[in-house]
Amino acid sequence: MSSEARAGRTIATITGLRRDLAGLLNVAAYGGERIVISRHGKPIAALVPIADWEELEELDRFGNEHDRAAIAASRGEPTVPLDELIRGYGIDPDLIARAAEALNDLDQALKPGKSASATRQTA
Repeated sequence: MSSEARAGRTIATITGLRRDLAGLLNVAAYGGERIVISRHGKPIAALVPIADWEELEELDRFGNEHDRAAIAASRGEPTVPLDELIRGYGIDPDLIARAAEALNDLDQALKPGKSASATRQTA
């Protein structure tokens, strides 16, 4: 396989990826390894097991403000607290809270196993 292991991860070059894509996919899929793809010695992408990708999708979808701020801070990115951002745009925080509650209710209603009649609300 055209890759090298360094600091607990597999690093593959673009050339190595072209040469052994199937093998690297197997390493990620069945070996559970994260593979960093590099170009000219710099990481540009990664192959990850599907479970890792699904977890990232969940974090992206449901991650809270604190989690996002911590991730951004760890990358050295500037962060602005959500409440400060909301105030800066002149948005009513109660409107945001009601919208978030409505979205949460909708998400719960759309989960498998819920009957349509059980999720209907009367005005």
